[in-house]
Amino acid sequence: RAEYQRAYGSFQQALALDSGDTRARFLGATALTRLGRFDEALNAFASVSETDKDFPGLAVERGRLFEESGKIDQALQEYEAAFAKSPEDPEVQIRVGCSRVAAGRPAAAREVLEKALKVRQRSAEANHCLGRALFDEEQALDGLLRLERAVSLDPTRAVYHLYVGWVAAELGRLRDASISLEKALGLDKGLGDAYWQRGRLRQKQGAV
Repeated sequence: RAEYQRAYGSFQQALALDSGDTRARFLGATALTRLGRFDEALNAFASVSETDKDFPGLAVERGRLFEESGKIDQALQEYEAAFAKSPEDPEVQIRVGCSRVAAGRPAAAREVLEKALKVRQRSAEANHCLGRALFDEEQALDGLLRLERAVSLDPTRAVYHLYVGWVAAELGRLRDASISLEKALGLDKGLGDAYWQRGRLRQKQGAV
C-alpha cells in the first residue's frame, strides 16, 4: 500500500527476532529505497549480498536504487547483470529496457521492451519506456500511442503525463500537450522537466 515507513519498521522487528532472516533484510532495503534513504539501502543490500550474492531480485532492486538516486550508469550495470542471468524474466526486461532508454540507447531498449510486453501487456512502465524509445528514434506518433497507453493504465505517475505532453507538443497537438503538462504538475510540483516543457509550449503558442 506504499506505506514504506511502516513496512520498514515491521521488517526491522522481524530481524530483531531473527537476525538471519535474509528476506526481511532484503525487503527492508527495498523499503529504504522507496523512502529515498539510499545510503542505508545500499548498506542493507550489501549485507544481503554477503549472505547470498545470488539472492532473487537483488541485482534488480540494487539497480532500482541507483536509478532512483540518479546513477544511471550503475543502474544499467546492475540490470544488465540481472538480464544475463534471467534474460526471459519480463520484470528484468522492463528494468533493463527503461534504463537503456535513460542511457540513450533506444534501439537496444526497444528490443527487450517489446519482448516484455508480449507477456506484460498491461505494464504501464513498459509501455511508457517503449514510447520514449520510439520518440528518441524519431517515431513520435507511434511513441505517443505507447505513452498514452501508459497513462491509461496508470494515471497517477506525473512523468507519464509529462512525456505525453512533451511528444504531443512536438507533433503540434498543443491543446493536448497543455492538458497533459498541467496534469503532470498537478501530481508533482517539483517536476522540473514539466516546467521546462510548459515554457517551450507557451513559446509555441506565442505567449512569450
